[in-house]
Amino acid sequence: MNPRLQAEAAYLGCVLRDATLLDAHAVPQARFSDAHRAVYSALLRLVAAGITPSLIDVYETLAAENTTVPLAEMGDLYRNPGAAANIALYAQRVIDHGKRAQLADIGHAIAHAAAALACPEAAHEHAIGLLAELDAGSAQDWVQVKSLLHGGVAEIDRRYRADGAIPGVPVGLADFDELTGGLQAGDLVIVAGRPAMGKTAFAMHCAQAVAANRMVALFCLEMGEQQTAMRTLATQSGINMKALQRGRLDDADWAQLANGVERAADLQMVFDFHSNPSLARIAGKCRKLKRQHGLGLVVVDYLQLMSDDGSENRTQEISRISRGLKAIAKDLQVPVIALSQLSRKVEERGDKRPLMSDLRESGAIEQDADLIVFMYRPGYYDRAQSQHYAMAIVGKSRQGETGDVPLFCDMSTQRFANWAADLPTTTPPNRARNHFSWQDQEA
Repeated sequence: MNPRLQAEAAYLGCVLRDATLLDAHAVPQARFSDAHRAVYSALLRLVAAGITPSLIDVYETLAAENTTVPLAEMGDLYRNPGAAANIALYAQRVIDHGKRAQLADIGHAIAHAAAALACPEAAHEHAIGLLAELDAGSAQDWVQVKSLLHGGVAEIDRRYRADGAIPGVPVGLADFDELTGGLQAGDLVIVAGRPAMGKTAFAMHCAQAVAANRMVALFCLEMGEQQTAMRTLATQSGINMKALQRGRLDDADWAQLANGVERAADLQMVFDFHSNPSLARIAGKCRKLKRQHGLGLVVVDYLQLMSDDGSENRTQEISRISRGLKAIAKDLQVPVIALSQLSRKVEERGDKRPLMSDLRESGAIEQDADLIVFMYRPGYYDRAQSQHYAMAIVGKSRQGETGDVPLFCDMSTQRFANWAADLPTTTPPNRARNHFSWQDQEA
């Protein structure tokens, strides 16, 4: 018997005799060979149904499903178990052998795809998807409640010792961080708004704040390299973007630009400018980046520019994409910011303040998102209002409050900061706040 089948036989012999061993030593079904997977699957289904399975129970379950496993073979598993004290060792050997076998299968599949697919990029993304499925299959089937509670208490203790610090990843906007608790690992954050409301500028502000200490991955589906460079330099230097685009700089501006370049160069940011990256591409690149350099944030600009060729219609397509982005956030335990357009219905109303129903193809986005932030600049519609006043409207928050956050914005330099002045009376926020100056933000 080869080592893989030998390990599986020892493991199955133990759990067939004592199914309670599965409580702490369950193995993902995908790691078993075809010879033993059906037996293990039947055993798991019986346990899930509340049955303490016997050998005959397992055999009859398989027979009812027209799955043929010789009774003599099952008897051999039962009569020749491994030592129960070594169950953890057997379980790990099953996992290791199974993963090696799956890697070999994936290698053959990648070689076949490389030869069969006309586009090397398609073969590459197919390979990334196969490897992502391998990682997804490595998780244990169950987490025990004691382990879950232990982790929860440990996290509460960590936050207690932090003495009120923001529990998530702060983005340098005091009121926003206080309301949301920062960007939480595993969360899908939707930043939505009509054009010119500052969605990209706000997302870039968050990215640059995080990139001061952690790696940030940005997938720029809309903007090219030059546009992104101009926005980054405008933000970091404080020079009007129009002046940068036209090269109208004096000596002082050049010195200011040099300082901005130096600050921007220190940011831990990487960019992907592929115009239509697949979910597999995003997941694969982020997984590799996290493994090599760590990862603090992922930004996708923007969601509606992504596509999924397997979808029957646009609504289903967006559903798959939003679920996929949420899965990436959860699997990698990093926050993922995805920008989203709002429907034109906003322009048809007298009150331009965004509503949840304004999200385009909104059903799945509303469901999958942990945090939804609407960007709104009243001055865009009413020139009598301050052109530097913006609102980050938190419309949904699974882990905190909802409400309005007043922000200072300078669209000429793509900058956001804490709002320091008195609030405009025409658009009152939902809650009182502390205010910090633009100079405080720069400090």
